[in-house]
Amino acid sequence: MYASCFKMWLLLISPLGLIGRSHCAFQATEETLERAFKDYDFLLKSRKVSTELSYGDEEYFSWLETGQKISGKHSQEDENIDKSLKEKKLKPKNAQPQEINEELEKRVWRKFSNLFMDLRLPLKQNAYRDFHFLLREIWNGLRRLSPQHGGQTEGQYSKEATDLELSNIFRNWKKISALLQQKDKRFQDEDLDAERKHDIKLYGVCLHLSDLLVTHFSISARYGLINTDSLRLSINHKDHWLIISHYLGGTSLGSFSITQVCLNVMFQDTLEGSLFTEEIQDFLKLLDKETWMKLSRTHLGVQIYGKVWNENLEPVFVEQFKYLGAQFIHITSPESQLLADGSIETNLKNMAGRLMNQICKIKLTTFDLSSQIIFAKILLSMLHHMQRYSPLKTHWNLEKSPVYIEFKSIEDSMMLYSDALKSVWSRFGELSKLLALDKIHKLPNPCYKMNDIILTDINKRHAGSVFDFNLEENSKNTLTSSIIKQTKYIVNKLGEVKKQESGKLSKEYQCVVKILNYPAERNE
Repeated sequence: MYASCFKMWLLLISPLGLIGRSHCAFQATEETLERAFKDYDFLLKSRKVSTELSYGDEEYFSWLETGQKISGKHSQEDENIDKSLKEKKLKPKNAQPQEINEELEKRVWRKFSNLFMDLRLPLKQNAYRDFHFLLREIWNGLRRLSPQHGGQTEGQYSKEATDLELSNIFRNWKKISALLQQKDKRFQDEDLDAERKHDIKLYGVCLHLSDLLVTHFSISARYGLINTDSLRLSINHKDHWLIISHYLGGTSLGSFSITQVCLNVMFQDTLEGSLFTEEIQDFLKLLDKETWMKLSRTHLGVQIYGKVWNENLEPVFVEQFKYLGAQFIHITSPESQLLADGSIETNLKNMAGRLMNQICKIKLTTFDLSSQIIFAKILLSMLHHMQRYSPLKTHWNLEKSPVYIEFKSIEDSMMLYSDALKSVWSRFGELSKLLALDKIHKLPNPCYKMNDIILTDINKRHAGSVFDFNLEENSKNTLTSSIIKQTKYIVNKLGEVKKQESGKLSKEYQCVVKILNYPAERNE
């Protein structure tokens, strides 16, 4: 029953066709979610193309930079050792126009030039001409909103002129998306594998263009190049926020490791607090609640559909999970928000109860602890999303549910578990920095790749001490018990490693990495 209903729902949200057909709307939210469900590998490979175009060699983080981003600790000594840090370091907000132009040249204009000069896209000839025309229009529009050689960095345009310029940029961005679907027939006649590669390339170019827009608007927001009200109005208008969703795919698409999923406790808090997103945070401040809701919903949808579950192990539970995911995407959609306020709250309250029940059923599965924790985290994230972005903020009386006490024990244990992983992740950052500064160690270069980074707000803790948790009162749920025991193990193991391997940086680093790679296992 669940499987058939779930497939029917997918057809309802997919008026543009199934994955594998060429005519898809690159900027459609539901299309992204459908791709995640039917062909997640396509998203990953397209994002890889985009990341290579957008960052090149800069998609890698050095050991020092990784340590800085995670620990939040910077020093002049770091820049003396790693010269690239000075080049990547954000300039002060009162930077001179020449400095801002240098940043734009490096991070935006050169990338536009590379894209403009790429004559190997599998497009029809007339589509190529239109593509370059529209790309030129976007490029020129962004140039007009940037510092001129005369030195002006603010107020060059009236608000009305700025609004019009931004509107034209986004209109042309959408037109390019449509053009990138017009493949040359030569490529359509090739075998399916070759055609798929061309689709991935074109989709990657679309994502790359989103990266460039986000980068320019982030620089503009930081240095006050564009009227703030105009930029705020534009990015929150209709589907313009999708450029941010595409951009974030470069950091949030990847493996669904337990560490990656659990460290991203609250999506919005993570993006606002992680130093890995530092360069776009001034831009993120312009997003309104509705836009944050759309970003969070899409991020969760990709997690729900992108994770490959072992359906043969627990087919009933997995199908129930997928169906709940489909219901969540449905009732949180913009279309469902058009219901009367009371109806919206009825849907959300109903959904919250179903999520709580499903979370409490995890203990009955035969999944290993790692899979159980990931299930619990994604289901909890759905509930937290609804609680945070509910339009009315009415009280749902969840505590009256017969499973509330059991649910609450799982929720609390998950928060403690995430906090423990944050401590390990923080130490990983400190050790990365110490190893880079210690000239004795010869380190492989680089340390980290952009698609592999873990986003978390390292300074925010959501719970108290795991050792204050009364396990006897919450022992009815075996999942709670397992999570608390594993959390205590992680906390104790980290303390032991720090003590035993004091002064032995490489050994301590190896132990910390092992905890992060296998946080649901005992590594004695």
